[in-house]
Amino acid sequence: QSHQSFGVLGNETQVTYLGEADKSVLQPGVFVRFTAPFDAAGKPQAELQEIEIFQATQRRRMSRQERQDQMPGIYPVEEPEANQSRQPAKKAPDPASERSPAIKTVRVVGQLKFAKQGKLQVMVGTRSIVVTLAEEGIVKVASSDLSLAVQGDAVEISGLRNAAQPDWIQVQKMTVTGVQPLGATPNA
Repeated sequence: QSHQSFGVLGNETQVTYLGEADKSVLQPGVFVRFTAPFDAAGKPQAELQEIEIFQATQRRRMSRQERQDQMPGIYPVEEPEANQSRQPAKKAPDPASERSPAIKTVRVVGQLKFAKQGKLQVMVGTRSIVVTLAEEGIVKVASSDLSLAVQGDAVEISGLRNAAQPDWIQVQKMTVTGVQPLGATPNA
């Protein structure tokens, strides 16, 4: 005899779908974010290895980091070495940084306006940025849209169980991880 529990989703349940997608899903209008090196003139210095499609969340309270992940903008990325010690970093000079000290790694959040043959035009407010997604680049997805989930996706929940109704769980957080890339043709 198997025991079943039932999850109850409420208005306060935090729902997240995570997965990957086929490049064909990169369509005008979707919100995207990525991290890349840019020069002082605002030109990308490398192809993107990864871009994330996301759906903005409508929560009242968000941390500074959560706002930066949602609001269109260009945000500086802190170098991890700078935070590890109060002592000045002593490392071998990097020839690339000596050539172009104005190259900075930034986090870009914006709306896709155009996508064709790996070229992506992203609108960040009124500014247009053109980047290239590498041929082997990965498209990730982060959304609160449960309609993206399909049978077989991994589901993880956390919540509260009431002693009076032990079979019912009030779900506080639910994460669905897609097993197949969105937009990809299923294996026959």
